[in-house]
Amino acid sequence: PQNFAEPMRLFEEDVIAGRIEHPNNLVLNWQAGNATLGRNGMLVKPDLQDVKKIDGIVWAVMAREMASQKKDDVYWNPKIPAYL
Repeated sequence: PQNFAEPMRLFEEDVIAGRIEHPNNLVLNWQAGNATLGRNGMLVKPDLQDVKKIDGIVWAVMAREMASQKKDDVYWNPKIPAYL
């Protein structure tokens, strides 16, 4: 999506509500710790440090947004948790 503000808001709501889970993956834990929500709704790395990757978290937000656009699809049901 061109604007990440809405997908980020929805992703955050899903995480807080327990609809997005992951099996305590060390890489995703590390990347989630590196991600910061900017004022414009975009995910940013702290101080733009190259070694602090956030690619997996960006991917998860994008995948959640793409799945939610296919509401009649068997792969997305907001009432069932999604696993990363």
